[in-house]
Amino acid sequence: ILARRGQDSAKQPQLVNIVKSKFILFPHAKSSALGVLYAWDEQTAIDLSMEILHAGNKNPLYDDALMHLARRKYEPAYPYVLELAQGPDPMATAAVTCLQDYAKPEAIPILEEMLTKIRTHDKFIKQIDRRRILEAIETIKKQNIAHMQSLQGASSVP
Repeated sequence: ILARRGQDSAKQPQLVNIVKSKFILFPHAKSSALGVLYAWDEQTAIDLSMEILHAGNKNPLYDDALMHLARRKYEPAYPYVLELAQGPDPMATAAVTCLQDYAKPEAIPILEEMLTKIRTHDKFIKQIDRRRILEAIETIKKQNIAHMQSLQGASSVP
């Protein structure tokens, strides 16, 4: 509701305080506050998200911050995505979604390796995880093919 109302400069510092708070608030309150900040003042939200990443992956907003930055293809956050993807259990994190959002071709081998790291013994969950990784690979391939075709089309214009 706050995001739809438009920026409220009086409430913005309160949202920043909610995100930075050391206390556990209502479930998803911090995540929601960060989302509203992205709607109101993207640069403040990006700066705050980078603070969260610098603080480390023990921060409960780490995945949220990384996903917001990945949606925007914010390049300084990409090394954090790679680090997350190399973790012992990349399916327990936002790594697949973030790699898919960045759509870099060099992510394909990383995702293919993730197929070998699915740790669950539950066949149903294993199928879901496998499908998510394969969909990410296909999305990256399609986006890069479309990008290459648009570059070729632009270079053939006189």
